[in-house]
Amino acid sequence: MTPFRNAWNRVIYAGWSLVYNGLIQLPPYRRGRELLWRMAEPVAGERVLLVGVGTGIDLDYLPAGATVTGIDL
Repeated sequence: MTPFRNAWNRVIYAGWSLVYNGLIQLPPYRRGRELLWRMAEPVAGERVLLVGVGTGIDLDYLPAGATVTGIDL
């Protein structure tokens, strides 16, 4: 991948992430994520794999001391 393409992708992602984070914070989506994390019950010391970590907005739901690995395209 060329340096130009990488730089352009960073610009696009920076702009899109603001839109995405705003949308995903709307009540139906936020409630769904909150329910998911309550059901998962992650605790400090656990290892957590976030598949499709995206902008990292779900990191706030993880307890301090959890070891987190995030993967995404």
